[in-house]
Amino acid sequence: MPLIKDAINRVIRTLLQQLAVVIQEALLYLVAQPDLTDIEPWQVALAIAVHAALSMTTAFLHRTVVDPSKIPSVPPPNTPTFRERPLEPPAPFQP
Repeated sequence: MPLIKDAINRVIRTLLQQLAVVIQEALLYLVAQPDLTDIEPWQVALAIAVHAALSMTTAFLHRTVVDPSKIPSVPPPNTPTFRERPLEPPAPFQP
């Protein structure tokens, strides 16, 4: 049951974080009022970078300040290592 509560908490947290990012971007758009008629590729890249930075900052602040959940994140599963088998000496020659 704690995993279900953690999953629901993560869904709500992600929704609130993205809502905060959209509000921040809307305010940034209202303040800057960029001209979007002749948008350049570097401006698109900058907008993506700003969105990513705002998302990460919002997620960090929300996780550390607003909702410091006591449930730890589930560790990733143990993945097997894919190593080659060590070389074996050749079988002795038998005529």
